[in-house]
Parts: sequence; structure tokens; C-alpha cells
Amino acid sequence: MSWKNTLYLTGMKAMSTVMRRTMAMPPDPRIRDELIRATVTSTASPAARLRRITLAAPEFRGLAGAGPDEYVALIMPQPGKRLVMPDPTVLNPRAALAALDEDIRPSMRYYTIRELRPDAGEMVIDIVTHGDSGPGSLWACTVSGGEEVGVRFLSAAYRRPEGTQLLIADETAVPALSAIIESLDGEGRARTHAIIFAESDDLLDPELDGVVSGIASCTRLREPLEDAPQAGISAIDALPVDVDALSYAWICGEQSIATSLRRHLTKGRGMDRKKIFFSGYWRLGKERG
Repeated sequence: MSWKNTLYLTGMKAMSTVMRRTMAMPPDPRIRDELIRATVTSTASPAARLRRITLAAPEFRGLAGAGPDEYVALIMPQPGKRLVMPDPTVLNPRAALAALDEDIRPSMRYYTIRELRPDAGEMVIDIVTHGDSGPGSLWACTVSGGEEVGVRFLSAAYRRPEGTQLLIADETAVPALSAIIESLDGEGRARTHAIIFAESDDLLDPELDGVVSGIASCTRLREPLEDAPQAGISAIDALPVDVDALSYAWICGEQSIATSLRRHLTKGRGMDRKKIFFSGYWRLGKERG
């Protein structure tokens, strides 16, 4: 992948639309539409292009997550400026930001929670970085302990099936995939197959091999992004389980991967589209405004 192509992450409206179109998702009473001011307590780099940011807030203590792939909007201050929070009563996060003066307006990007630590009042976010070509990457690369960031809780999509499942992720969705696998018991892991796209280990948590070690199968693909959809189709066709046996598929990452593989499962392999959740977290060459 060329990191000149800026990542963008889908927001609440896009995720909700996909959920409505692809699966019948009941409302989750644990989801809180709440805006919180959090403090960065530590930063780390598990891999060369991966930043792990730990946040703390009193509101995180005792918090029950909405699901293992729960995502939040991070409200990040402009470089060198204090955090100005948008109006919490405005439900559309982008509309709330647009109401702020441009010279103080924070940036906003969407990320999956890698780990929620309710006993400690902490939240961990893993961010794939690409230099200073986008506000999320720039913030992740430069933020330090003691600085503030806004956190807007949004939603979660994954619902554990009764039978065999297929999880497909690129490097930006690996934190969610890892959290999903960690939420499963031994039986659930034994019925889980995974396909992971990442050109370089610089983009992945070194502990990923341990996370996926207990699942039925895991295919790692290192093709350039332009070739990833076709490589993913071949990987699906080579799975050690027939697609007819799948109860559920979760596909997240770059948009061409998510849409192409969902299309292959439904039109090419006859899988019921209602059994598939997919989301284009980002799109090659485009930045989310």
C-alpha cells in the first residue's frame, strides 16, 4: 500500500446505513450516545506503523461495551491548541464540529476500541499510521501523555453466530478482528476462520499470531492493495470449509476489499447477504472530510 493515499474511516451515518441494508440488527441498550473528555495516559508503538493510545476518563469506569468491534469518534485538537469540545446535544458529530469556528475546530476520525478496561477506567485504541498526511495519523504520532481528546461513543456491528463464521480484515480492521476473537470461548474460536490483509508486519500488532492461534484457520495475504480483492476471492475459495457451512461473515477494511468480497460471497458463492456484515473503513486515494 502507498501511504500517500490517505486513510479515512466511516462514520456513524455510513455504518448505520450499511447495518440497515445488510443485516437486521436490533438496537443495543448498552450503546451510549455520549461525548466524553478523556486524557491520554500512555502511548506505545507495538509495530513501526502502529500506535497504541491509552485513554482514561471517569466515565469509562464500569462501562459495558456495546460489542467487540465497538467504534468511537475521536475528537482531536488542532496541533498546538487546546481541545474545544463540540455541542454534546447535537447528535450528528460532524454537524456539531461544523458549528465551531474554523481556527479552533478539532478534527474527527473513527476508530475501533481495541480494549476497554472498565475496572481501570481506561480505553485502548490502536491506530495504523501513515505519517502526517492526515489529522488522525498526525495526532497519533505526536500525542503524548496528559493531553486531552474527545470521545464520542457510537455503535458496534458484530453479532456472534451460533455456527461457523468468517472474519476478514485489512490492517485497519485488525484491532476489531482481534477483539472479536478474544471475546469468543474455545468452541467459538474453533468455528472461526480468518483472512487478514497486510503488506507488512510494520502495520500489525506482534501479538496477532497469538490471538489467531486458536481459531480454525487464518490466511495472511501480503499482496499490494490493488491486488487485494482478487487475492481475497482466491483465499475464500481455498478455505478449509465450504461457504455453505458459514453462518456469518464479517468483512471490514478498505472499501474495494469489503465490497468485492461481499459480492463474491453472495453472487459468486450463493451466501445469504443477510448473514454478512461489511463496512468500508476507508477508500484508497480519498480522505474523509
